[in-house]
Amino acid sequence: AYAIMSNHYHLVLYVNEEASLACSDDEICVRWSQIYTLSPLVVRWQKGELTSDIQKEAALEIIAKWRKRLSSISWFMRCINEFIA
Repeated sequence: AYAIMSNHYHLVLYVNEEASLACSDDEICVRWSQIYTLSPLVVRWQKGELTSDIQKEAALEIIAKWRKRLSSISWFMRCINEFIA
């Protein structure tokens, strides 16, 4: 639901965190790439080009951050307001 006022708006949102947690790391990358450009490190992770455990861990940390942002109402509102402004 939503309401648009003269100088602001209201939204009613629901976040299904279980669905977010159930997504694979690859699915998170696909969803993130629909909005933003993927990190070069994550692209290399997807292609299986990372040889170092440190690089793999760093790529998975980035994906974990994206997962959190994709299920965050605050991040969603930031993106909406950025687009409107």
